[in-house]
Amino acid sequence: MEVSTRESLEEIQNFDGKYPKQLWYLFTIEMWERFCFYGMRGVLVIFMTDQLGLFEKDANLKYGAIQAFIYAFTFIGGIFADKILGFKKSLIFGGLIMAIGNLIIAYNPHDLFYFGITCSIIGTGFFKPNISSMVGELYKEGDVRRDAGYGMFYAGINIGGLLGGA
Repeated sequence: MEVSTRESLEEIQNFDGKYPKQLWYLFTIEMWERFCFYGMRGVLVIFMTDQLGLFEKDANLKYGAIQAFIYAFTFIGGIFADKILGFKKSLIFGGLIMAIGNLIIAYNPHDLFYFGITCSIIGTGFFKPNISSMVGELYKEGDVRRDAGYGMFYAGINIGGLLGGA
């Protein structure tokens, strides 16, 4: 008989204390995602003007379009998670696509910038709406500790945003 090392959702939800151990994984993942997201936002226009040779007006317009597409894709990522992939697979898919996008930009930013940023947009669209939903799944319906869990999770968002924007 094979014993699975993966915990069931019921086992995860039956934790002692204020926070399940899985919350710390989500906290850390989201903190680093926000660090990268806000860090990239802070230098994106500068990069496009200095390295890609765009005029500041054009770089600002592209920056705005990138931000709009990121938030538009969260709608699509949420639908895929609800209807097809589920929260966990969407989160993993989004994280991998974001990482690939960043690696592409790091590898050859002059020739592959738009391809890399497109991957980052798509990945973020799958990642952002699903990680918060996973926090809620760690708690049983009506568990009074859920608010504390979200509070800790959002602390990770704020830490990442603070460090990424520095």
